[in-house]
Amino acid sequence: MVCSWRRPGRRPESSAHDETPSAEFRFQFERLKPRAEALAALLDRIEANPTAFRDWVIMRVNTFSPPNPKLAITGYLVAGGPSGGFAFGKPEFFLNLNYFDEFDTARVVMAHELYHAVQGAYAVQPQDWWTDQGAESGPHAVLAKQCATNSELFEALYEEGSASYVGDLLQLKGAPGPGAKTLLGDFEDGLHDIDRSTTLLELSVTGLNALQPVPYDDVYALGFYVPEILYKLGYVMSKAIAVDEGPQALTAALGHPGHAFAAQYLALPRYGRDADHPKLGPNSVAAIQRLQAGCPIP
Repeated sequence: MVCSWRRPGRRPESSAHDETPSAEFRFQFERLKPRAEALAALLDRIEANPTAFRDWVIMRVNTFSPPNPKLAITGYLVAGGPSGGFAFGKPEFFLNLNYFDEFDTARVVMAHELYHAVQGAYAVQPQDWWTDQGAESGPHAVLAKQCATNSELFEALYEEGSASYVGDLLQLKGAPGPGAKTLLGDFEDGLHDIDRSTTLLELSVTGLNALQPVPYDDVYALGFYVPEILYKLGYVMSKAIAVDEGPQALTAALGHPGHAFAAQYLALPRYGRDADHPKLGPNSVAAIQRLQAGCPIP
């Protein structure tokens, strides 16, 4: 893998999404101003010795990626915007140093964002019946909608969970700086309360499949926006696969739907037997099995 990064003069247009928010929202100027000098110093430190920043990241990501030296990914270090990182299903990513303004935290989070770019490079267009044009307005519209939203949920669980394991915040143990301590503490708190994550996944699946389903965007926001409760469950599942079956077992999930990753986790011999392999709820398991079977029409 070849990874390079650029220091652009302005924030990339792609991260503005579909709306045109105010410049203050898009660039977070008030947050940026008091940190400008420190951020410039961090960027200078990175550029003065790029291998110290980059090599660990590439080594970590390569461990969970297919051997493909022709895969080229570009990273952008930016210092403004309303989020800590951006990735859009392409072989590129954006890391916002305004959120991760310490060397160690920036490096670990960069591994997370870089792995999203790897996921984008190997992503394939789904060919399931519920993705066909008109499926959600046809005779099996309710089932098609359920299958589509359930599939999206497990895709997000895989993408964020595996990227969180590759960019493992536990690597920040012993790192100096208040930012590293805060990130590590919040993450460890979530791991210690993993039952909260499995419960939220169960409630999410139940809500998506209800007679009056909860909108997918609401379900996603609850699980994947701060405090990112479902990131922790995806992390634990990814770690279990990688530790039990080897790193390439997690690599094998690239290019496959998220429910296949979830089924891979369910098939682990130690699934549900200890704290490192938490048991998923019955509705979650049923949804995974239904997707794996192609969401058959009754």
